[in-house]
Amino acid sequence: QQTFNLRVLGSIPSAFTRFFACPQAFRDDSPLQVTTGYRVCYSSGPVVTGRNASMPRLNSVPGYRLHKPTKQAVVTLRIATGVYKDFYLGPYGSQDSKDKYSALIIEHRKQYPVVPLPAPMFDEATVDDLIAGYLIHAEGYYRRADGRKTGELKNIIGAMRPLHAMFGDLLASEFGPKKLVEVRQAMIGKGWVRTRINQEIDRVRACFRWGVAEEMVSAVHAEALRAVQHLAKGRSDAPESLEVLPVVEADYLATLPFLPPCPRAIVELMRVTGMRPGEACGMIWGEIDRTGEVWRHKPKHHKNAHRGQDRTIEIGPRGRAIIVAYLAYVDKSRAPCGRIADTDFVFCPQTARDVQYAEKRARRKTKVQPSQADRSKPASVRHPRRGAYQPTALACAVRRAAKKAGVAAWHPNQIRHRVATDVRGKYGLEHSQVVLGHKNAQTTEIYAERDQGKAAQVAAEMG
Repeated sequence: QQTFNLRVLGSIPSAFTRFFACPQAFRDDSPLQVTTGYRVCYSSGPVVTGRNASMPRLNSVPGYRLHKPTKQAVVTLRIATGVYKDFYLGPYGSQDSKDKYSALIIEHRKQYPVVPLPAPMFDEATVDDLIAGYLIHAEGYYRRADGRKTGELKNIIGAMRPLHAMFGDLLASEFGPKKLVEVRQAMIGKGWVRTRINQEIDRVRACFRWGVAEEMVSAVHAEALRAVQHLAKGRSDAPESLEVLPVVEADYLATLPFLPPCPRAIVELMRVTGMRPGEACGMIWGEIDRTGEVWRHKPKHHKNAHRGQDRTIEIGPRGRAIIVAYLAYVDKSRAPCGRIADTDFVFCPQTARDVQYAEKRARRKTKVQPSQADRSKPASVRHPRRGAYQPTALACAVRRAAKKAGVAAWHPNQIRHRVATDVRGKYGLEHSQVVLGHKNAQTTEIYAERDQGKAAQVAAEMG
């Protein structure tokens, strides 16, 4: 059974780089793993555990790095004489260099062995021990099928921050419902809205439930935290979040001329399909069935993929025309729907930007000065340039375009609410549910506004 005795070193910063004492990740009977997002450290000396224990001396795991002048992978290790030496492993990113890196690290661990830490008992595990272990668990658990992290890890870190600041040194067995209410009150003092506070408190409870499974805290204490109820609407000092309403059609149409070609094509496609912003931005050609009159997009990664739910998005003639027109814009020399790699993103911001730069250069009438020459470098090995358009970038583009158009600011998610309302008014709730991809109609009712005009018609005739 895997156990943890972890301590948070210092405060939790906003970035994901964390310093944890996690020797179990480098046990001799476990495969070598180079974690990303965290800097994992292991102990090289005796460790004293307990509530008032001092922190052990930590040696960071030597990293797999790129030597830019030679484009080789390199790792720096301490040799027997006590000095540090660079070991070149071959071309950066190659499997051979990674195998050599693993072999060197294993040999280095033999010279500087790992000291295992005993698992904390119920009476000595602190809240910081619990937080650190839970973050290690969340970093590996909340991932998509392709290994990328989800946004839940960032949400968990935000929920743990006030808990760590207020009760990090407190024994986990001494943290009860009253302490949880104090943490909630601190969240209210930060100005967080009521719905967010309820979600963050649920994440704190989840941290303690995980501690029960790892035998770091008693089940009695974790169950006692359930006695703290959610904040009810209008019965607390927490502010209420603004209701998400469908975008006003006039504002939507006024914003379109001020959007660049790439985000404009995305929001236009969302308007006729009801996609989520992440689904529209992450469209890949290989996931689109283009054989019939109506195209079918079946994204592999979507909001409810981890729940085992499938997502099918129907793209009709209007949506198909938007995609074909955008494809012709970014690459006029390539026939639409032909010679496209299945792994290519439909909406690539770098490609659209290159086309815009080429158009500006073609319209230029003055001579290009040497200081204005194009000095862009090719994509590096570690940072490829060709990726998907990000939902956050889409929201920023819409906000700037709405400001230029002189209309009220709106968010791309409001387009989905607009589509849900229109489909419900014309076809009914069931059609709206299928278009949005919801499992039950109750979720659809959150997006699709009721037609109040029908109630007014009944009142005029019967009232």
